[in-house]
Order: sequence, then structure tokens, then C-alpha cells
Amino acid sequence: MRPYLKFLETRLQSLLQYRAAAWAGIVCQFFWGIILIMALEAFYRSSGRAAPMELSRAVGYIWLGQAFLGMLPWNIDWDMDRMVREGTLCYELLKPLDLHFYWFLRSFSWRFATMVLRVLPQLLFAVLILPLLGLGEWALVLPVNPLVYPAWIVSVLLALLLSAAVTTVANISLIWSVSGAGTSHLLGSLVTLFSGMVVPLPFFPDRWQKFLTLQPFHGLSDGPNRIFTGDIPLERVPGEWALQILWFLFFFLLGRLLLAAGRKKLTVQGG
Repeated sequence: MRPYLKFLETRLQSLLQYRAAAWAGIVCQFFWGIILIMALEAFYRSSGRAAPMELSRAVGYIWLGQAFLGMLPWNIDWDMDRMVREGTLCYELLKPLDLHFYWFLRSFSWRFATMVLRVLPQLLFAVLILPLLGLGEWALVLPVNPLVYPAWIVSVLLALLLSAAVTTVANISLIWSVSGAGTSHLLGSLVTLFSGMVVPLPFFPDRWQKFLTLQPFHGLSDGPNRIFTGDIPLERVPGEWALQILWFLFFFLLGRLLLAAGRKKLTVQGG
């Protein structure tokens, strides 16, 4: 494990240096979160029907989604795309390592570093700054039950593993494509829609709810967010964890199978 851990450490140190880009993303997400909440509040005020979530929980859902946006597997690793197009991927194949696990750690470090640079400022803004600005109704309400916090943290860690596994599968799929743009666009659309980043999943029609709960992207954002806000009670949390673990194992094993098949048919520039 020593080479893998050293690679993970080096990769994290490299990625955590992009602080300016992180702050630019944080400011963008501040404004985007406020826009989403304004639209959501207008919906609550104009709708004559009972909403599927309390407004305070929906607001918290949005802020948590913005805070952990960098963790979502909504795009591919463009360095991997460049390696495939330029043929330098052959150097990766020569490394005396388990290539799939190596690429999984690459994806894990990317998602973790992007997330960790943005989470704390986003949460501080949503919890502390908004009430000071007189916008307490738009603030993130912290759970009263202390047991929610460890349940939520475990769910976030599982979501991070799932995200890295999905990203790894997407990166491996580049072996069969000329450009990663199509994969990135398709993945971004699927992940943002079915993780609840576009519309919270409880707002979808009732007949969709079973499918939305069982599909893999629920465990990336919707599940952890609803655990934090209390929309998913603690007695249902072990089931949420189990679903996240099952989908992680599915994508992890799928990545290994795809890479094994891709190595047999890989063609780089030059033959």
C-alpha cells in the first residue's frame, strides 16, 4: 500500500494548491445558492398545495448541495482525456501497480480536494453570515439531535467513495472515445438531475420516488442532505448507508471489468 498512499498524499498536496480557483467557485456558489432559494421561496408562497419538504429543510438541502458540489462526479478528469488523445496513456499501463486502484485513488483525491476547499466557507456563510445579514430564513439550520452528525458524516464519506468510483468508470470509458466532451456532458446532466442538484428529489412526482431512492445518484447528495436536515429519520439511515455501499461496490467492480477489457483493445496514436 505504500506506493498508493504516497501517490494519494502527493496528489492531494498538488490539488489543494488551487485556492484561488476554489474561492472563485465559492463566490459563484454563494450567489447560485441564493438564486435557488429565492426561486424555492417563490414556489412555496405561490403554491396552494402542501410541499413535500418544509421550507427550512429545503433551504438546508440547497446549501448542503452547494457546499458539496465539488464532490459530485459531474465531469471527467481532463488530464486523463488528454493522456488518451495524445497516447501518453501507454505510460500509465507500464506502471507496476494495480492500475484501476491507482486511478480510483486519483479520482478520490480530486473529488476530496475540490470538496474540502469549499465546504467550510460555504457552511459558515449559510449558518453564520446569513443571519447577521438579516436573512435568517435563508440560513442553514443545524440539527438539534446530536446523533444526526455522525450519521451524516458517515453518509458523506460513503458518498465520496461512490463519487470516486463513478468518476473512475467515466475516466476508463475514455478508452473507447475520441473525446471526453460527450461523456462529460452526459455525466453532468445525469448526476446533477438525479442527485437532486437541479430540483430536490422529494419534489418529483410520487410515482418516481421509489426509483429515485434506489438509483445510484441519490446517495451522492440527496441522501446525505436529507439525513442532515432530518427529512430522512435516523431509523432509515442504515438502509441509506447500505444502498451507498452497494452502489459503490457495483461501480468499483464495473471499473475493474471495463479496464480489463479496455487494456486488451486499447489503441494509442501511432498504432
